[in-house]
Amino acid sequence: MNLADIFVALEDDLSPLTEAHARHDLDVEAIRLRKSDALSYWSAELDVINPGGGPFQPGAKRAVIISERDEDTGALKHVLSGYLEAWPIGPAGRVVTLTVLAKPKNAEAVTRAALLPVQDDPFNLFGDPAEAFDPSVRLAARSATLHWSRDALAAPELVDIVDGKPGALIDIGQGYIEDGLRFEQLEQPVERIDVTLRASWTQALLRMINVGAAMANDGRFVTLQPPEWRDVPRAGQKVGDWTVLRSSIETTNLPSGLSALTPAYQAKGSANKRVADTQGDETYAVQFQRKAYDLDLMVGAVLTAKRTETITFSLIWDGQPLSGTSGRVETIELELRNLEARAELPEWAAGVGYQNGDRVEADGLRWQCRVPHISGSTLYANFDNWDPLVLEPSVLGGSSVGYFFGQPSELTIELESGGTQNIFRNPAPGPAALAYAINRARAQMLSANRLVRAVVEVPWADVRDALQGMERLRVADPDIPGGEMTGKIESVEVDLVEGVASITIACIPGRGRRDPVAAVPLYGSRGFDNVGVLRADVVNDYVAQEAALAAGQGAAGKNLVSEINRNATRFEIELMPVPKGGDLAVTIPIGVLALDAPKQIDLEAAE
Repeated sequence: MNLADIFVALEDDLSPLTEAHARHDLDVEAIRLRKSDALSYWSAELDVINPGGGPFQPGAKRAVIISERDEDTGALKHVLSGYLEAWPIGPAGRVVTLTVLAKPKNAEAVTRAALLPVQDDPFNLFGDPAEAFDPSVRLAARSATLHWSRDALAAPELVDIVDGKPGALIDIGQGYIEDGLRFEQLEQPVERIDVTLRASWTQALLRMINVGAAMANDGRFVTLQPPEWRDVPRAGQKVGDWTVLRSSIETTNLPSGLSALTPAYQAKGSANKRVADTQGDETYAVQFQRKAYDLDLMVGAVLTAKRTETITFSLIWDGQPLSGTSGRVETIELELRNLEARAELPEWAAGVGYQNGDRVEADGLRWQCRVPHISGSTLYANFDNWDPLVLEPSVLGGSSVGYFFGQPSELTIELESGGTQNIFRNPAPGPAALAYAINRARAQMLSANRLVRAVVEVPWADVRDALQGMERLRVADPDIPGGEMTGKIESVEVDLVEGVASITIACIPGRGRRDPVAAVPLYGSRGFDNVGVLRADVVNDYVAQEAALAAGQGAAGKNLVSEINRNATRFEIELMPVPKGGDLAVTIPIGVLALDAPKQIDLEAAE
């Protein structure tokens, strides 16, 4: 093309192309356009004759609008709009190279707007919030990349790196410049990617033990002792590492067949006087009353541990092989972050009037009020008025009930206390994280296995309008395996003076079968170490007491009432110590997934 038909206009800022831009503000010797994966924007190199000595001085006019006149129609065509990024020092008359980048001044805002609806990592599990608008991070799982139109005034477009967008295909067939096709095949594909997905978080869980139920007869016993029970722990008191949540001893019916009175025991002597005139050596009969009781003793403790769950899998290449080559193995390691993030709740406080549904934090747990009350000295003093909120025991899988991430929905849970609890059910991060990991491996393998490249030179006029925003190009030639190839456009270089565009495409030798689908792993997550009752016994019940009475009856000076007191009914309770932290590590291998890709070139075609 004649340089007279290529226009470079300097402006204060960019504006839509008009005939007013058809002027030569710079003395241009050559213009080269470039676009590559490494640079998300089109750029232009302008060889111009320096109009003056010293540094090139464009003044305030740093916006550049490049256009050309169509040789056939005479219409003014837009080539590139951008801003001067660099200019060298050179004497007057020296040819210097200026760089123009088609990056709008509002590029950051436009990028954020384009990436905002992209939800490849909706839980923000893998990066800091600042990375949310980094295209290389945000779009990794979607196997996509951000492309800008050559018109700096246009919004960016998201284009899939494998298939492109509908219609985003330049079909030049065999319409390339003679001897302008160069074909090459790379030698080392990726045959396997090993992926590790790990989540670590601190988990707190309220473990409750019904001590009475752990005793013989479920805590029911018979005694001859008056019901004082001063040694029974009360609500809020500690038993070892455990806190008493509920404590009561209530009378109940005697076991069937057991009479209310003991047999008559022979008492003798003044120690057992019944009336004032009884002689010291007089013998008489004494009976005691049997009473039945039911012990209700519930204790609880907050267990904490650092949980680490790891999912591993491998993605293997199942496309066409490259003969005579050996593939390499790559790895991806992903760590879920922000798993402790959750809505803030107020700390429980004494002397506060709590209403049904109020939620608080206490002792490392979250609680929901089930009975309106004014709080006592501790939450456990009013334990029956509270329910611990149900938390998700596993991040990577499970029932997904808890305060993690996602859009919540209301869920009603029936509790052991007989009440109900309305909680938020969130989408579990695990399945989303696994889908992210699979897509991340898929994108990495597809990118690495673009093993066939072709460089084709075509007339600039043939592709000038088609290149803008396009992603794939198809070339037909009998020397290509299978007769044609369709590849991702990796780079474009345009010599506007010669009117030639050199386009590099890269192809994946797939077979066109379906890609693997992310599946939710099925596994059992290890729970906390076993904790519970070491010993819970009723000592000296009525059987032991009556044995002592039988042994002491009839002996002079033996006080039978004192004998019962010496053998008073008591409780011996020993609970397991509460684990102090510790690690719970689980690794779940979920197998091997096979990856195929669209058949962009057929290396297995018969020659």
